Amino acid sequence: MKVAFDVDVIKHLSITGMIRQVSEWDYKYIQQSPHPRINPLCKHPRASRALMSEYKRALNQYGVELPSFIANPPDVNAIIHQHRGIGEGKVDFSRIT
Repeated sequence: MKVAFDVDVIKHLSITGMIRQVSEWDYKYIQQSPHPRINPLCKHPRASRALMSEYKRALNQYGVELPSFIANPPDVNAIIHQHRGIGEGKVDFSRIT
């Protein structure tokens, strides 16, 4: 088993197709780099609840995991910037209303 794959080179695929491909290449984890439908580079994240549901279903279906992902919670009009250092600055989204 391989550990992680940066999906930037296959971002042209659908969300499910992208995760299926990572699974077929025998990777356990996805490194989610900027993706036009999820988190475009230097722009406000676009992922809707429906898209996140598709993402979660595909991860479960193909046995691939996403170790961490930084994005705004759905329906919150804020941009959260979190880049202090590796492993630092986790955001508790349950406290954001």
